[in-house]
Order: sequence, then structure tokens, then C-alpha cells
Amino acid sequence: MTPDLIAVPVVFIVVYLLILCLGFLISKGKTWLIAGYDASQVRDEKGLARWVGSGVMGIGVNGLVCAVLMFALPDAMLIFVIVATVVTLAGVVTLMVWGRRFLK
Repeated sequence: MTPDLIAVPVVFIVVYLLILCLGFLISKGKTWLIAGYDASQVRDEKGLARWVGSGVMGIGVNGLVCAVLMFALPDAMLIFVIVATVVTLAGVVTLMVWGRRFLK
């Protein structure tokens, strides 16, 4: 792997570790980290925190797995970037759509 290609999985590791940490904090009740969060519109704050936190942690784990696979299989790096991107977008949409069940 050339030095310029090493940057891609390293950036993935840094970014997805941050996402994993944010998901952990959200799952522990730090709901203010959720974009657009309004406590007056939520009927089950703990349920929302668990749902969003676990989903965000899943997105983080997926990105980290893809980053590790980029190191292991550098010829397939583009495939792992696409997989991480698609899973991240699908996860965000799923969290948004199904997260509405926690609203009043």
C-alpha cells in the first residue's frame, strides 16, 4: 500500500471512532447530541437514546470494520469506501424514520 493510500483507512478509523464514541454517549442518555433534538416533543427519552445510540454505534462499528478491511485488502479499498458510505446513509435514514415512534 502506498503512503498516500494509507490516509484513507486512517481517516476512516479516526472518523468512525468518533462516531462510535458519540453513539455510546447518546445511548447513555446524552440526547442533546442528537441533531434536532427537542425534549418537549419526545415521549420516551430513554428509548430514543437507546435506539439512536445503538444505531450510531452500529454505523461506527461498520466503518471501523471497513477501515480494517482496507488495510487487509488494499486493492478493494474503493469497494469498502462504497460499502461504508451506503451503510452509513441507510443507517441514518433508518434511525430517522423509525426514531419518529418516540415522538409525541
